[in-house]
Amino acid sequence: MLLLLLLPSGVGGYFKWGLSFFRTLSYIKPVKLLALTGTPGTGKSTVGEILKGKGYRVVDLNALIKEMNLAEGWDEERMSLIVDTDRLKERLEGFLQEGTIVEGHLSHHLSPMVCVVLRTSPKVLFGRLVKRGYGERKARENAEAEALGLITAEALQMGLEVYEVDTTSLPPPGAAEVVERIYRIRLLGEGEAVELEPLRGGRIDYLEEVLEWY
Repeated sequence: MLLLLLLPSGVGGYFKWGLSFFRTLSYIKPVKLLALTGTPGTGKSTVGEILKGKGYRVVDLNALIKEMNLAEGWDEERMSLIVDTDRLKERLEGFLQEGTIVEGHLSHHLSPMVCVVLRTSPKVLFGRLVKRGYGERKARENAEAEALGLITAEALQMGLEVYEVDTTSLPPPGAAEVVERIYRIRLLGEGEAVELEPLRGGRIDYLEEVLEWY
């Protein structure tokens, strides 16, 4: 059984545990959903709330997991809930309406039609997380995961259509506009996909930023 951490402190761990599994995945027909994912601190919740205020159907995946008792247990070391993503996907299959934006760092495990990964400079992200009350170790772990682009890598390995939005200096309303544009072009067909090519996943590289830490 594949167990992945639900809460932010487990970002680095769930990638390591799940990498071998993703390599064995065959192509899965996508569901007409937009996954809004990213490392903790990149702005997912804020952008999701803005889109909800614009009338889009937005689901907070972490809240839904708790509400439906889909957590498998508790990881004492990382102080995080543990989630079996296979079971999560199975339980939510047919539950989410088409056209829903699913916000959460596990949302790309639901085989969405489109995956939008919010990205942020690791240095900026580290500062944000420390201000949130993260310990230096956990903040650094998440910043390192962001430098490596782990969530983007996961989504690409799963064969998803991935776009990245850099929120380092882009305020939440601006990021929400970009996500909305992706949604309208890819889920509603209001435009040409070629317009989104500059946002294709895998083009943002923050690795050099964290190399200075060592």
